[in-house]
Amino acid sequence: MPMLVVLLASFVFSKIFFSFLLLQLGLRAAFLKKNKSCRQDLIRICDEIILELKVGRSFTSVAKEKVEKNQQLKMLLLKTNNIETKQFNQVISFCLQYPSLAYKVIFAFRNKIFLSNKLKEKQKTVLVQPRAQGVVSAALYFGIFLFQLHFHPGFLDVFHVGLGRKLMVLSFFLLLSGLYVVFFYFKPKESHFL
Repeated sequence: MPMLVVLLASFVFSKIFFSFLLLQLGLRAAFLKKNKSCRQDLIRICDEIILELKVGRSFTSVAKEKVEKNQQLKMLLLKTNNIETKQFNQVISFCLQYPSLAYKVIFAFRNKIFLSNKLKEKQKTVLVQPRAQGVVSAALYFGIFLFQLHFHPGFLDVFHVGLGRKLMVLSFFLLLSGLYVVFFYFKPKESHFL
C-alpha cells in the first residue's frame, strides 16, 4: 500500500511539474520570438536600404520613401522599448546628418544585429543544460523533502531543535541561490552601445 501511494504521489507531482515547466517555456518562447522577429525586421529593412544605396540613390530619398510607404517600419520606429530599435533610430538620425557615410554605418549596424542575433541563439542553447539541471535538482529536493514528511513522522522533530531549523534554512537558501544563479545571473546581457 505505501508503495502505491509513493507511485501515485510521484505521478501527480511529475504531471504538475511538467505542466508548469511547459507553460513557462511556452511563455518564454513567445517573448523571445517577438524580440527575434523585431531583429529580423531590422535586418530586412537594413538590407532594403543597403540595396537602394548600392543602386545609387541618396540616403535621404531612400529613408523618406521607406518611412512614408512602409507601415511596418513606422510601427518599428515607434517601439522605443527595444534596445535595437533605439540604436536603429540613432543610426538613421546619424545617417541623415552625414549621408555620405550612410552605406557604411547601416551595413555595420546590420552586421551587428545579425551577429548579436546569432550570439543570443548560441547563448540560449548553452544555457539549456544548466537550467534543466537546476529544475531537476529543485524537483529532487522537494520530492525528497515531501517523501521524508510523509513516510517519517519523526522528521518534523528535527525542526524543533535549533540546529535542525538552521540546517533546513541553510539547505533551502543554497537551493534558491543556486537556482537564482542559473536562471538570472547567467542571463545574456543586452548591449547598450553601438
